[in-house]
Amino acid sequence: MISSPPSSPIPKELSSVNGYMKGFPCSGSWLCCDIEAFRIGICSKMKRIGIDTEALKEHFGKKIMELEEEKRKVKHKNENKESKYCLQKYQDVHGQKLKALEAQILDLKKKQENQVQLLKQKEKSEETAKKLQDEIQYIKAQKALVQLQHKMKQEAEQFRQWKASREKELLQLKKFAWRELQIATDNFSERNVLGQGGFWKVYKGVLPDGTNIAVKRLTDYESLSGDAVKML
Repeated sequence: MISSPPSSPIPKELSSVNGYMKGFPCSGSWLCCDIEAFRIGICSKMKRIGIDTEALKEHFGKKIMELEEEKRKVKHKNENKESKYCLQKYQDVHGQKLKALEAQILDLKKKQENQVQLLKQKEKSEETAKKLQDEIQYIKAQKALVQLQHKMKQEAEQFRQWKASREKELLQLKKFAWRELQIATDNFSERNVLGQGGFWKVYKGVLPDGTNIAVKRLTDYESLSGDAVKML
């Protein structure tokens, strides 16, 4: 059992923590000293000055516990400082990475917008090219139509001229009496046949003035004497 502390006051040199630490080696702050060495040193010093160590054991035990607690607090504070420093450093690095990512995202958005604009321009160009192609095809079709109309007009004019020429020639043809044709073809002799079809025959003939003629006679109208026959 621990005896009660003496009624006499604690010596002046031991009444403060600084007094406890006199004569003990310490690297830096006294909080960094070895606690066990400190306790042994205190006990030795008290014996030298004639103080009952058992009486003061409880008192110094409390002081040692206080020192341990203060040491723990200082260590915890240092750890907190290190944690805050690490946290701040992490936040700085994270902030830099975040800014870099935001810059990359902004750059990608700009590239995406540029791609969209290029795509729109491409679609617009393709649409314009299609319209131009349609217009070219329409112009070609119109040109071909105009050429066709011009050709048809030329052919119609040529046909009109040919028809007028043929009509003029027909008007200039001489008409012969039936008897004149009989005499010229030797009464439509078979030896004067030049050719024949399903309903006609062509006969060679000679007029009184020596002109050679060809007479086309329709077989369905052989009995119709007196009809005019055109000279071919």
